[in-house]
Amino acid sequence: NWDQGQRLVSQIFKQVDGAVALKAAQTPTFVGTGAMLLQLGQSPLKVGVLSSDTTAHVVEFLNHYGLIQCVDAWRGTEPGDKAKPHPDLFWELCDCLQIQPQHTLMVGDSWADLEVARNAGAAAFVSVGEGWGRSPVPGADLVISHWSDLLDIAIGSDERPSVSQAVHPADEELSAL
Repeated sequence: NWDQGQRLVSQIFKQVDGAVALKAAQTPTFVGTGAMLLQLGQSPLKVGVLSSDTTAHVVEFLNHYGLIQCVDAWRGTEPGDKAKPHPDLFWELCDCLQIQPQHTLMVGDSWADLEVARNAGAAAFVSVGEGWGRSPVPGADLVISHWSDLLDIAIGSDERPSVSQAVHPADEELSAL
């Protein structure tokens, strides 16, 4: 039944987590992530990380890649938490950052990230795309191919291409993927 299945899945994930010495080493960042976070850190914007993984693994990941000083707050999913796409964890992270959900951009690579953004009332959902070997998330407000695209949206620059050149809005063709 469903309850037994949930317990079994949770038990298996715990066993796998225990068998992997350093999970972060198995999940590399997208190219340019560090440089992008450093630039965002020099702006008045706040950066948060929300993951379906545990908070301990989020901290391990940020430390392993030297990114923890570039992030203002982070949140993982713990036993008993409502998982993505439920917006509770997003709202908690926004509270920690002292920002309103409607003033946030949610960046992600899955349908669950899109649904979190929608359910939480985020200003927009930005999907990573082909630049990282990912198909864009159907229904995304914007799709980026490089972190410089996000920087252009978030902080702007005369040195970067305009948003219309760098980022394309999700359209009917894209939504059909």
